[in-house]
Amino acid sequence: MIDQARTPWFTEFAERLGTSIDLASSVIAEVKLDDAQFKRLRASCLRYIHKCLDQHGTSADQSTLLKMAAAKLANRTPNGILLPKQEVEAEFNNLHRDVAEWLSSLGVDDLVDQAFCPITLRLVKGLPDPAEDSRPYASVKLHADVWAGEPTDSVNIHIPILGDLERTGVHFFVPPDNFEKDWLRPLKSYNEGIELEALVQKIPIQLRFGYAYFADATALHKTIKSKGGERLILEFRFRRKGDKPNPEAVIDTDRGSNYINLYEWYQLGTTKYMHFEDTYADAKRQVFRNNPYSKTLYSIVNNLRP
Repeated sequence: MIDQARTPWFTEFAERLGTSIDLASSVIAEVKLDDAQFKRLRASCLRYIHKCLDQHGTSADQSTLLKMAAAKLANRTPNGILLPKQEVEAEFNNLHRDVAEWLSSLGVDDLVDQAFCPITLRLVKGLPDPAEDSRPYASVKLHADVWAGEPTDSVNIHIPILGDLERTGVHFFVPPDNFEKDWLRPLKSYNEGIELEALVQKIPIQLRFGYAYFADATALHKTIKSKGGERLILEFRFRRKGDKPNPEAVIDTDRGSNYINLYEWYQLGTTKYMHFEDTYADAKRQVFRNNPYSKTLYSIVNNLRP
């Protein structure tokens, strides 16, 4: 069961945007994007992936793009994140700009405290991959973002971009009654929460193109792979303003350092520019800095790059 102190923020958020929250969880909201906004986001995502493929001297049309990218891209992590590198940072900054413009257009800045940076483009394989899916924090396992160390006042936004949403989707679940008391903490592995599989109830939410899904950090979810195709989702997080449940005063982790002031976040890709330390050339040679996830991967340059 979700602490009812979390629901007022989602209720106000939904009312502002003329949408509704999921009644089963009370902390998930589906928001429709304007058609032009969605097309712009999709186009920016595709330009970024094409630029990544350019680093391999490879191109692909839309029908084969995701399969080829999942197989070839050296900047793809085991959890599917397409990490920005120096050679593709211009396209990534442009993608961030388009995401920021969309969030700003919603008119909910007074409900948002800080935003996660950098944003995430996640490309998930449709078929099971034992090596990737057995990792401690594999997204195919039931989990809440707080288990990975995200602040308990954060909200995760999923925007499906391309691919097989029906067979390679995301399922959300209503947590059991003891969730806030016993499970609102980071875990060393999502396997620690396996006992909840028999206690949760699936929420009837089917991801759709042209919509964004705002989910509280306590919302249980997992990636589903049912012998489908690849799937591409744009993700980012922010920390919400307003009254917060009491535990949030003490439950925070070093992941909080990934969140920056919303105004500065809005400037990225416009008057400021993210410059990434790691290169794609190093990724192709499997040379990685192995920085912890919580460490900053970029510096902010005040003047926009050409």
